[in-house]
Amino acid sequence: MNTSERPDTAHSEAPVPDLWLPSTVPGPVSVGVDGSAASHRALLWAAQEARLRRVHLNVVFIAKPHLPPPLGEALDHPSGYVQHLLSEAGDEVGGCAARLDLAGYSDVTATVALGWDDPVDGLARAAAGSTMMVVGDHEPAGIRALLLGSSALRTAEHASCPVAVVRARPRDPHPSAHDDRVMVGIDGSASSVVAAALAFEEAHLRDIGLTAVHVWYATPQEITAEVAWGGNPGPQPDALALLEHVTAPGRLAHPDVDVRHLAVMGQPATALTELSSAARMLVVGSGGHGTVAERLLGSTGKALVHHAHCPVLIVPTHCHPQY
Repeated sequence: MNTSERPDTAHSEAPVPDLWLPSTVPGPVSVGVDGSAASHRALLWAAQEARLRRVHLNVVFIAKPHLPPPLGEALDHPSGYVQHLLSEAGDEVGGCAARLDLAGYSDVTATVALGWDDPVDGLARAAAGSTMMVVGDHEPAGIRALLLGSSALRTAEHASCPVAVVRARPRDPHPSAHDDRVMVGIDGSASSVVAAALAFEEAHLRDIGLTAVHVWYATPQEITAEVAWGGNPGPQPDALALLEHVTAPGRLAHPDVDVRHLAVMGQPATALTELSSAARMLVVGSGGHGTVAERLLGSTGKALVHHAHCPVLIVPTHCHPQY
């Protein structure tokens, strides 16, 4: 990959759009738990987010699996099956409280919501009014984990608020100071503009820098022609100009955030996945266009949800940052 990176030094004089104006009182950070290692990791990530935002944590446990129980079990022992699910939920809720205390989040006010529903429907309802929904993405183990594991992608497609997907695989626990940054993917779309706004907010809350990335594609013919004339293939000046333009409001709203611009030649999903190994968090827009498409992640978003090396924050176009 060819890259061009430089620290940002100039602040734009462009007026701050409505996107950056204070919004209503922020709602809770909600997190879906299902007993998996990934959801336990998501729980602690959500607790940190709630503490940074000074809002309460809403823990959502969906007791009903996506599929009904085996027919014989349902007919012969219906009350026993229900009791088993309730007992499982109670154990998980108690376990969540213990994990929060052990990890040092006893100061975070938490509430628990027990759902009896399809996981995605239940999480989508919990997302309404939330500042953020946090879910885990994990390798499935068994039928129930398989059904709940698919909820990460579906929740990101259907939730009305930003959705953070936290992978089960931990990244390097000792990143260098240079790498400990929020990363945001920018392609010039409306969703990437909103993603940039939330990325600035996340960087500000964590007191770390932000790297804005634009991935551009050049055909083999264009690369060959540029190299033959001694040039650098691809529209890097245009890419850096786009990054300057999209990040200008954020630099005005959060002058304390160190901003770097990175133009990368390659395929977006591949490039962002590779770069995510050196990021605290990756923020991307939903990529939707239109009423139906806004509910569906593009191929880049889907790939990042399952393959990124850090938590991925998916931001719907209609969302506004909450200060």
